[in-house]
Amino acid sequence: MTRLLEQAVATLSALPDNVQDEVAYMLLQFAGIEQPTYELTPEEHADLAEAEAEAARGEFATERKSAPCGRNMAGETSIHQTRRRTDRHGA
Repeated sequence: MTRLLEQAVATLSALPDNVQDEVAYMLLQFAGIEQPTYELTPEEHADLAEAEAEAARGEFATERKSAPCGRNMAGETSIHQTRRRTDRHGA
């Protein structure tokens, strides 16, 4: 296991169990290990229905409102920028 992956796992271990399970599910899928289909909870179904209705009405977030969603804690907007910074600093 690489140091970066070890760091990621250590960081993720501090998250709540349900978040850890979601990340594990994604990693296993990424590794090509088939996972059972995720079943939405009633709350998630309601949220999805609301989001679809908003989209049908053309109600989308403005670029200004959504811009922070694409940035990391360092204010970078791309994983490639993070990787370049990490490569330069040897972390």
